[in-house]
Amino acid sequence: MPLEDHNIIDEWTEEDLLELPNTETDEYEFKSSLIREMPNYRNELQSKIVKTASAFWNTGGGILIVGVDDNGKIDGGIPGMMGKQKLRDWVDAALRGVTPPGPYSVRTIRPDSENSAINLEHVVLVVAFGESYDLPHMAPDNRYYVRAGAHSNPANNYLVEAIRARRGLRRPMLRALLRENPQRPGVVELTVLAINDLPALNVEIDFAPVPTLIQEQFPDRLPLKVSVIDRTNPFRMDIATQQRLTYWLGEAPFHVILNYEGIQKAPYSETQELDHHRNLNGGHLWLSDGNSPNKTLKKIHKQLSRLNNLVEKYVSDDSEQK
Repeated sequence: MPLEDHNIIDEWTEEDLLELPNTETDEYEFKSSLIREMPNYRNELQSKIVKTASAFWNTGGGILIVGVDDNGKIDGGIPGMMGKQKLRDWVDAALRGVTPPGPYSVRTIRPDSENSAINLEHVVLVVAFGESYDLPHMAPDNRYYVRAGAHSNPANNYLVEAIRARRGLRRPMLRALLRENPQRPGVVELTVLAINDLPALNVEIDFAPVPTLIQEQFPDRLPLKVSVIDRTNPFRMDIATQQRLTYWLGEAPFHVILNYEGIQKAPYSETQELDHHRNLNGGHLWLSDGNSPNKTLKKIHKQLSRLNNLVEKYVSDDSEQK
């Protein structure tokens, strides 16, 4: 589609149903009201909903309409109650069986006139599935479904892996790393980078356990809040000094917890372990004395010159004695 706004059905009426296409498409799935006559009606409807949900979420979104025939014409509708439970609540419970659930909206359309094509105490059920960024979505039967034309079919392993790979292209992705501050030799900085082109919005950064420097300087400001992190705007903060690395960061690895939103306000959360004794990254030479590469090379050159002078003096003295 993709169906970016699944809330478009929230104000639908019977009049909107008259504008449906006259056949199923990759965006619309129809189910006849005759499903209510089946002896296992509850299970059949639940199976239809969750498989369609998996398929639409995995392939950009779409709309399921129960209570219309194959030509998109209202054919009576289905009961507005599922036992003692409202149909809408029952649908919500069914969709929680899809792992993970994606964005959706439910609308039950009741008769709006005496000449309505919807039977009394019946409704046409409309479920809109929005475009998902949390791929892939598995139905309760442990299968992943995709939309292929007018059908929802199980996906093979190749398709599932392709959907999973696409996830990284459709959602912001952040990674944290420790490195030497390029402007302040000997200072360790925490950097949070965007590793694709999608910006992360309303980012919250927390720690477990909390490093000593942050406990001392920001005791009441966790989680740290950053409005946006993208390719050109990484987050950077000094978090320790190299000479007192263990004091500032402790003996054991710690975790950086990132909570953020995408452009469509979809929430994301990641937890990353950082081992400061091993994971010092970046394009800068990490030196045991905390000095910059140039300064350290000068020190090494000076020490080698002194050593060379001592050797020459020793050789000269030895020659004179002989």
